[in-house]
Amino acid sequence: MNAAVSGLRRVHAAQEGGVAIEYALLASLMAVVCAAALLAFSDAADGLWRQIAQALAAAFSGSPPAP
Repeated sequence: MNAAVSGLRRVHAAQEGGVAIEYALLASLMAVVCAAALLAFSDAADGLWRQIAQALAAAFSGSPPAP
């Protein structure tokens, strides 16, 4: 009986370790996807912020914004 309980505890502990590894792998995959998305959309975002900055600068200077 004691051996069965200790065996079940070992299996349960091994499963917890596996779950922790799965969570770590998921977190690392999410980080890689986020980094790839940032790199892929960085040029488009840079252009958008540049247009916003130019429009704001034109609005505060009183001249019409460039098309």
